[in-house]
Amino acid sequence: VSSGYGIEWYAASTTVPRSFTVAYIEANSPAALAGIKRGDFLLEVNGIDFVNEGSSSGVNSLNAGLFPANSGEQHSFKFRTFENTEVSYQLRSADVASNPVQNIKVINTASGPVGYFQFNSYIVPAQQQLIDAVELFRDAAISELVVDLRYNGGGLLALAGQLGYMVTGPDIIQGRYFE
Repeated sequence: VSSGYGIEWYAASTTVPRSFTVAYIEANSPAALAGIKRGDFLLEVNGIDFVNEGSSSGVNSLNAGLFPANSGEQHSFKFRTFENTEVSYQLRSADVASNPVQNIKVINTASGPVGYFQFNSYIVPAQQQLIDAVELFRDAAISELVVDLRYNGGGLLALAGQLGYMVTGPDIIQGRYFE
């Protein structure tokens, strides 16, 4: 749990001209409840041009809005959506719980069903989420699996071992080292 809006940023450039895009949103967070989406491009924070502001006071104001120190802070944001529409939001920071397993889906392809999920962190709350995802994929009889680790910062080796076992089953790992 951390204080914020539930937005994970993809920072293509942290210097002017800055480029921040929403990488993903935590479920039930202020950002999710407001309707902010993965892929939205940040234009303004508290009325300040996020892309081009270069003064130290402006950058301090941008950082204060992006990364609130406390729960309950309110800041305004303007984004350009994937559909090229500008939208504005007033967000109040809150204590947001991390949802490490996201975007679980079965994609039907010509070669059969493919499982996909985004896996953001090897932390304890992920265990049941991983079990639920793997059971969904088992029931859908997927032929391939994509585990999206782009935003994963690591975590518990025991959980990594459990995921490896869930994906491969017992036969392929006998007599082999995983960690």
